[in-house]
Amino acid sequence: MNFLGRPFHYEDRLFPFYLFEYVHEVAALLDRCSAHRPLRVLEIGGNVGAWGRALMHAAPDAELYSFEPNPTPFALLERNRSPFPGWCAFNLGVAAREAELPFFAVPGKSGQGSIFRENARLGLVFGGEPQELTVAVRPLDRPFLEQHCGGTSFDLVKIDVEGAELQVIQGLEDIRWSCMYVELSTGREGAQTLEEFLSEARQRWPTAQLADVRQLEEVAEVVLTAV
Repeated sequence: MNFLGRPFHYEDRLFPFYLFEYVHEVAALLDRCSAHRPLRVLEIGGNVGAWGRALMHAAPDAELYSFEPNPTPFALLERNRSPFPGWCAFNLGVAAREAELPFFAVPGKSGQGSIFRENARLGLVFGGEPQELTVAVRPLDRPFLEQHCGGTSFDLVKIDVEGAELQVIQGLEDIRWSCMYVELSTGREGAQTLEEFLSEARQRWPTAQLADVRQLEEVAEVVLTAV
């Protein structure tokens, strides 16, 4: 199918029904970003690249660095990012230490993959049982960021990791950012309260402030700004 004027590759047959939600999400986040251009954006949980495609359509000169540990959606992410020279992708997850971890995904729904088995099948009516695989994770420390991502400062950070939010921010201590969007698990494995997450975030980024929150059934969409 075409998405925003270019071919788009995906795995989940239901994906087209909610694809354009990413366009509205990105537009709202860009309104909160600094006036600095070109934007530097860090995406943890790139999936097949729908959010990234929406970002590159809205801000074609942006630098986008996407991390996706699951090899199945990563292969599609690679195809979907290929027309955009400013978009880099890494087949890695983010955590406090370099490791290989068990990971779970339902075939055909691997974009919902998680380090938690239950999260990989949560809400799925069809699709079968999650299959286990191994994924690589590492911290995004200063040497890695300077070598592969052009530095440690970002205008926008997006985190969507199906329950692994705490592990991710523990692996991001060396970054600086202006705006952060997190899909925070509040009703599934890996759940934290908003207060717990803010406490963890402020240990690393003391100036972080809650800008917006929208509670959904199992997650909260959280926007932080650094002042």
